[in-house]
Amino acid sequence: MKISKKLEIAGVAIVVILGAAILYSYIPQQTNIQTVEASIVYDYKDKNINQTLSNEEALTVYDIFNRKTLYAGNPSCGFTDNISIRFEDMIFCPAEDGCAIVMLQNKNKYFNITKNEQQEIKEIFFRHGGTLPIT
Repeated sequence: MKISKKLEIAGVAIVVILGAAILYSYIPQQTNIQTVEASIVYDYKDKNINQTLSNEEALTVYDIFNRKTLYAGNPSCGFTDNISIRFEDMIFCPAEDGCAIVMLQNKNKYFNITKNEQQEIKEIFFRHGGTLPIT
Protein backbone atom coordinates (compact mmCIF):
# COMPACT_ATOMS: atom_id res chain seq x y z
CA MET A 1 0.00 0.00 0.00
CA LYS A 2 1.32 3.38 -0.94
CA ILE A 3 2.13 5.96 1.73
CA SER A 4 -0.45 8.40 0.33
CA LYS A 5 -3.18 5.76 0.68
CA LYS A 6 -2.14 5.06 4.30
CA LEU A 7 -2.23 8.78 5.07
CA GLU A 8 -5.66 9.07 3.49
CA ILE A 9 -7.01 6.19 5.61
CA ALA A 10 -5.43 7.68 8.75
CA GLY A 11 -6.96 11.09 7.95
CA VAL A 12 -10.43 9.59 7.50
CA ALA A 13 -10.08 7.69 10.78
CA ILE A 14 -9.11 10.88 12.62
CA VAL A 15 -12.09 12.77 11.16
CA VAL A 16 -14.47 9.95 12.16
CA ILE A 17 -13.09 9.81 15.71
CA LEU A 18 -13.28 13.60 16.13
CA GLY A 19 -16.80 13.64 14.73
CA ALA A 20 -17.91 10.94 17.16
CA ALA A 21 -16.34 12.83 20.07
CA ILE A 22 -18.11 16.04 19.10
CA LEU A 23 -21.45 14.27 18.73
CA TYR A 24 -20.99 12.56 22.11
CA SER A 25 -20.38 15.91 23.79
CA TYR A 26 -23.82 17.09 22.61
CA ILE A 27 -25.70 14.05 23.95
CA PRO A 28 -27.26 15.12 27.25
CA GLN A 29 -25.78 13.26 30.20
CA GLN A 30 -28.01 12.06 33.00
CA THR A 31 -27.43 11.06 36.59
CA ASN A 32 -27.26 7.30 36.94
CA ILE A 33 -27.31 6.16 40.57
CA GLN A 34 -26.40 2.49 40.94
CA THR A 35 -27.41 1.94 44.57
CA VAL A 36 -30.14 3.04 46.95
CA GLU A 37 -27.86 3.23 49.99
CA ALA A 38 -27.10 6.84 50.84
CA SER A 39 -25.60 9.03 53.51
CA ILE A 40 -26.03 12.65 54.43
CA VAL A 41 -23.18 15.02 55.30
CA TYR A 42 -23.71 18.36 57.01
CA ASP A 43 -20.45 19.88 58.23
CA TYR A 44 -21.24 23.52 58.83
CA LYS A 45 -20.56 25.86 61.74
CA ASP A 46 -20.86 23.81 64.95
CA LYS A 47 -22.55 20.80 63.32
CA ASN A 48 -20.65 17.79 62.05
CA ILE A 49 -23.24 15.32 60.78
CA ASN A 50 -22.45 12.20 58.76
CA GLN A 51 -25.29 9.68 58.91
CA THR A 52 -26.76 6.89 56.85
CA LEU A 53 -30.20 7.70 55.46
CA SER A 54 -33.09 5.39 56.25
CA ASN A 55 -34.25 3.17 53.40
CA GLU A 56 -37.30 5.39 52.92
CA GLU A 57 -35.22 8.58 52.83
CA ALA A 58 -32.64 7.03 50.48
CA LEU A 59 -35.39 5.90 48.08
CA THR A 60 -36.96 9.36 48.16
CA VAL A 61 -33.63 11.01 47.29
CA TYR A 62 -32.89 8.32 44.68
CA ASP A 63 -36.23 9.06 42.99
CA ILE A 64 -35.50 12.80 43.03
CA PHE A 65 -31.86 12.68 41.87
CA ASN A 66 -31.77 9.73 39.48
CA ARG A 67 -32.12 10.23 35.71
CA LYS A 68 -31.81 14.01 35.90
CA THR A 69 -30.34 15.75 32.87
CA LEU A 70 -27.00 17.34 33.71
CA TYR A 71 -25.74 20.64 32.38
CA ALA A 72 -22.46 22.51 32.59
CA GLY A 73 -22.40 25.97 34.02
CA ASN A 74 -21.46 28.08 36.97
CA PRO A 75 -24.58 28.86 39.01
CA SER A 76 -23.96 31.45 41.72
CA CYS A 77 -25.98 29.48 44.30
CA GLY A 78 -23.04 28.10 46.28
CA PHE A 79 -22.29 24.38 46.60
CA THR A 80 -20.01 22.35 48.87
CA ASP A 81 -19.46 18.68 49.57
CA ASN A 82 -19.67 19.60 53.27
CA ILE A 83 -23.43 19.77 52.70
CA SER A 84 -24.26 16.77 50.56
CA ILE A 85 -26.03 13.49 50.01
CA ARG A 86 -23.85 10.63 48.83
CA PHE A 87 -24.61 7.44 46.96
CA GLU A 88 -21.30 5.53 47.11
CA ASP A 89 -18.88 7.76 45.18
CA MET A 90 -21.53 10.10 43.76
CA ILE A 91 -21.68 13.33 45.76
CA PHE A 92 -24.81 15.46 45.33
CA CYS A 93 -24.56 18.99 46.72
CA PRO A 94 -27.82 20.93 47.02
CA ALA A 95 -27.57 24.69 46.59
CA GLU A 96 -26.75 26.39 49.87
CA ASP A 97 -28.82 29.50 49.20
CA GLY A 98 -32.22 28.06 48.35
CA CYS A 99 -31.89 27.67 44.58
CA ALA A 100 -33.59 24.53 43.28
CA ILE A 101 -30.32 23.27 41.80
CA VAL A 102 -28.08 20.35 42.75
CA MET A 103 -24.44 19.89 41.77
CA LEU A 104 -23.11 16.43 40.98
CA GLN A 105 -19.65 17.16 42.32
CA ASN A 106 -17.89 14.22 40.68
CA LYS A 107 -18.72 15.62 37.24
CA ASN A 108 -18.88 19.31 38.19
CA LYS A 109 -22.29 19.49 36.51
CA TYR A 110 -25.70 20.57 37.69
CA PHE A 111 -29.37 19.66 37.46
CA ASN A 112 -32.61 21.30 38.45
CA ILE A 113 -35.16 19.96 40.88
CA THR A 114 -38.73 21.09 41.43
CA LYS A 115 -39.75 23.18 44.43
CA ASN A 116 -41.57 20.13 45.85
CA GLU A 117 -38.46 17.97 45.43
CA GLN A 118 -36.38 20.71 47.01
CA GLN A 119 -38.75 20.77 49.98
CA GLU A 120 -38.35 17.01 50.46
CA ILE A 121 -34.55 17.40 50.45
CA LYS A 122 -34.80 20.25 52.99
CA GLU A 123 -36.95 18.08 55.26
CA ILE A 124 -34.45 15.22 55.12
CA PHE A 125 -31.61 17.57 56.09
CA PHE A 126 -33.76 19.01 58.89
CA ARG A 127 -34.55 15.53 60.30
CA HIS A 128 -30.81 14.88 60.53
CA GLY A 129 -30.00 18.22 62.16
CA GLY A 130 -29.09 20.36 59.15
CA THR A 131 -30.78 23.26 57.42
CA LEU A 132 -31.18 24.36 53.81
CA PRO A 133 -30.69 27.09 52.91
CA ILE A 134 -27.84 27.29 55.37
CA THR A 135 -28.32 29.74 58.22
